[in-house]
Amino acid sequence: MRANPDWGTGPPIAYIEERKLGRYRRVVVPANRVEWYKSVFAQTGLFRPRRSCKDAVLLSDRGRREVVRFDDPLPPAPRSQRASQNGLPGNGGGTATATRVAQAKAGLVLKEERYPFPTFLHGFLTVPRAEREFHNLLALRSLGCPAVEPLACGHSGFGIFYHRSFLITRELEGAVSLKAWMKARAKQKPVELTPEEIEEALIGFARELARLHKARCYVRTLYGKNILVRRNEEGRVDLVLCDVPRLWWFRGRGLSFGLAARDLATLDKWARQVFGARPRYRFLKAYLERLGEGPPLRRWVRRILRQRERMRHATFWGRTSRQLKRFLKRFGLGNYWPF
Repeated sequence: MRANPDWGTGPPIAYIEERKLGRYRRVVVPANRVEWYKSVFAQTGLFRPRRSCKDAVLLSDRGRREVVRFDDPLPPAPRSQRASQNGLPGNGGGTATATRVAQAKAGLVLKEERYPFPTFLHGFLTVPRAEREFHNLLALRSLGCPAVEPLACGHSGFGIFYHRSFLITRELEGAVSLKAWMKARAKQKPVELTPEEIEEALIGFARELARLHKARCYVRTLYGKNILVRRNEEGRVDLVLCDVPRLWWFRGRGLSFGLAARDLATLDKWARQVFGARPRYRFLKAYLERLGEGPPLRRWVRRILRQRERMRHATFWGRTSRQLKRFLKRFGLGNYWPF
């Protein structure tokens, strides 16, 4: 990811590498996290952090991708020391939001992905998914956008091909995904956060999204499962981004209204299941005010509806890929589909 004066690139990073007979292993951590990483995973292996997760709780297991939660074995730093850490990823010069995230006494989340044949052929043309997400999270936090804190990422392989990658992030205490919140509300289960509080949080998130679009950043994965909702120390509800490996950074000048409308259509696709027309209108109005577009909403509504219709009708390759993957699942080979 190349530096650009219009968007942040995060704090300095450091590399831990090992090469032996064509095999390589690499871990990427923020520069101020090197000693922390070595002290946590030195005994069980720097390049196999999963071995240190003895009492890990399995959060998700989707074939070749596994997500677990485990406790940080190191005690938290003193409050004065945490407040003075200017090199933490995304503190933006000591913002209050990043300080609160750094002070949260929560566990760690490890996301590990394996690439069996022929999925490891992605390494010939692409960067590992975990490394893309790591740099994207650092850049988002350096811009002041609410996102989970990345602590380390790594991958291993042979030659130019990688066959395993992992990402370690800090867990947000008390956070739940919007998808889980929507499911609990649909089943009439007791939920802590009310739709009115979520609506107010969406208005604030609209301004953050407009600021990202002005910096020519397109998230592409604004689904309910990739947005965490939590109540902060001040009692307000925050929306925090997670799982952003497909995020795009564009060079040049000007805003691509088509791609911005696609992000808004992705949000509107799940928001219309919970909120009516008026809250979604307020969201779009706050977005356009922050973007500097002014009051013309009808043009943007037509763009969002058009993009939503395009998303409903999948492309030919997308339909073919899903059909082939379903076919391979019958024989237990679903994890070996490379796309």
